[in-house]
Amino acid sequence: MIKDGTEIELDQFPWSILIKATFKNGNDLSLFSCGGSLISRLYVLTAAHCVFRPGDTLVGIDITLIEYDENCVEIERKPNCADSVLLQVEKVVHHPGFNDEKLLHDIALIKLQEYTIARYITPVCLPKIDVDHLHLVNLPLVVAGWKRNGPHLTPLCSRPYW
Repeated sequence: MIKDGTEIELDQFPWSILIKATFKNGNDLSLFSCGGSLISRLYVLTAAHCVFRPGDTLVGIDITLIEYDENCVEIERKPNCADSVLLQVEKVVHHPGFNDEKLLHDIALIKLQEYTIARYITPVCLPKIDVDHLHLVNLPLVVAGWKRNGPHLTPLCSRPYW
């Protein structure tokens, strides 16, 4: 994983989800990849534009998590020490006010059929703070995403977001 061109800890984003959605429009199929966050044992939070396209039908969705071999993190960084965990989806719900053109209400929830929590796959831990407090107004945020690292897809931290 990489942040600003340097390697980060393998287990830094254990809630990072890769979403591959397949849409059908007439006889045409298209694949769209997106990111999401595991927010509980059964739910993924993502953007509505990842799972809904006006005029298209969502015909399939794959949810991928990464589980690291314990030796990968604690002993050495081996290139093939991570396994993909593929989860099945039970239901997808996007905000009813989602506007694709203006990206308004661009939020969706994906309910998983079963959950997978392991040492290096855990839901995001949200602090109990008042996000409207004035001292947090200019706090930079970190955007996490996915990239291809050779034959493997790996979560990465792309950049701080202001």
